[in-house]
Amino acid sequence: MQISALKHFLITGIVFAILPAMFVNIFLGIIMGVIEHIFGFDSSRWYISSLLVTAFFIAVISLCMAIGNKYFARGREHGLERQTIVQSTFLFAICILAFIAYDFLSTHEIEMAWAYEHPLEVFMMISLPIMEILALSSLYFIFAMRQLHREAV
Repeated sequence: MQISALKHFLITGIVFAILPAMFVNIFLGIIMGVIEHIFGFDSSRWYISSLLVTAFFIAVISLCMAIGNKYFARGREHGLERQTIVQSTFLFAICILAFIAYDFLSTHEIEMAWAYEHPLEVFMMISLPIMEILALSSLYFIFAMRQLHREAV
């Protein structure tokens, strides 16, 4: 593990992505709770509303990652090598996996009898966290490659 990969992960991954993700998650929970209370609309029962919330979450965190990469690049004359970016992305993916798994397991209780009767609903319920993990990890790598990559000398 290279020190520059760890620095990139700590600055871009933790400070500019994971911490804002926690605040955005809390903020979205409050907003959805207010909407459910005022309008009597249970957003978790409709896949499209959960998909829109997930898309908004990914967009906000992606913006934070891009800003984090700009901040990280500001103090460096040279970019990062591909191996360094891959290592940083791996650390980020592990953190995102843990964050989303904890959030998913703490909010979803699946009874096996219900799951056997409703396989499409179970698939849709599981697809959003998987989409978050794949999208955020991929975007983290893509943004770092586009903003910070340099060829090895």
